[in-house]
Amino acid sequence: MTATATAAKRRKRADLKRLVLEAGVEVLERDGIGFGAEDLTYAKVFEHLEQTAGLRVTRGSVHERIWESQRDFQLEVLAAVVEWDVVSFLGETRATVEATVNEADLSTHAAREEAMRFLLRVTPMQSIQRSKTVDKWALWHATVHSVFSHSSTDENVATVRQVATTAYHKLFTARTELYFDAAQMLGYRIRQVPGLTERQMVEKWTSMILAMADGFSIREGAGLIETFELPSGPDGSPEQWDDFSFALWQVIPAFLENPLD
Repeated sequence: MTATATAAKRRKRADLKRLVLEAGVEVLERDGIGFGAEDLTYAKVFEHLEQTAGLRVTRGSVHERIWESQRDFQLEVLAAVVEWDVVSFLGETRATVEATVNEADLSTHAAREEAMRFLLRVTPMQSIQRSKTVDKWALWHATVHSVFSHSSTDENVATVRQVATTAYHKLFTARTELYFDAAQMLGYRIRQVPGLTERQMVEKWTSMILAMADGFSIREGAGLIETFELPSGPDGSPEQWDDFSFALWQVIPAFLENPLD
């Protein structure tokens, strides 16, 4: 086989791999991840490719040629999902923070507290709902949780876990920056704790919020999140809360200081 023919064959195989991987991700977006993508079979992905792209692919064209096994294919699809740019998913939350700050009068203690209370009421459950209803974010969130909940000595599984770890760290860093920026925009100072830098304090804040979000996400899925009214608004006016937002409202002020007027 000539060098030109070999290069053409490699390009064709690379194109086929890309198409099948993309189809695998699309099937997961449509059907959900289940328990570790075991239901993501070659046959199901090939059927999707034929229906959506008119491309007929056979098992023999990929099995032991591109992937050693169907399991290796499933793991590579999971890796493709967790490599998504998840930081972009925070854009809506940042936009809500910026809009709130732009519209608020932050010249007094009470005004800053009201703006922060509003953000704590509306953004936490928005994030949980988005993680369940926005296709890509929902799939990424479910995939990362699935990957982290399954341990294995399989080298390919370990590789996917490392990809997921890297992606999660990127999200953690982006959330830390978002919370720090939000505090500054609202006019708050980060509370100083001996032995911790300001940055470390915000990282602890981020860790707490993400841990609470994971727990409340499970409770929300089980229908255990309650909504209720409290006279927390200006002059005791009623405001709508849910369990997650209320918990954050009770905890977040411990990380912040409202500077003197």
